[in-house]
Amino acid sequence: MDEHLNNLDLVEMGRRFAAIRKHLGLSQTDVANEIDTFQITISKIESGSNIMSPVYLKMLVFYSQTVSLDKLFERDFDIKNPDLFNKKYAAGTIIKERLAKIRMGMEEEQERLIQLLKDTEDLL
Repeated sequence: MDEHLNNLDLVEMGRRFAAIRKHLGLSQTDVANEIDTFQITISKIESGSNIMSPVYLKMLVFYSQTVSLDKLFERDFDIKNPDLFNKKYAAGTIIKERLAKIRMGMEEEQERLIQLLKDTEDLL
């Protein structure tokens, strides 16, 4: 493990975080919302300039739900490596959560429209 850590620096880890985020189809704002921080903080971490932030650890935990940490810290990191996303639920978990939020919003909107129709019927 020491060999892996010796090959990494802040800029490289930020680059890896950004590559994974983009591969998952997430924006910096999406990640910020998931870990309860600001987009600018994600940007600074991805550029390697904000490692002292506790948010860095939150990002590591967030991405560890999706990627193999062994592969994340590997010397020859490659976003196209199929073993990087070795957890069966990897991207599916994030996508399912996003779809659930969309579905919830749609259901709320549907309820609002039904109530609006009922209110309109009552006026007629």
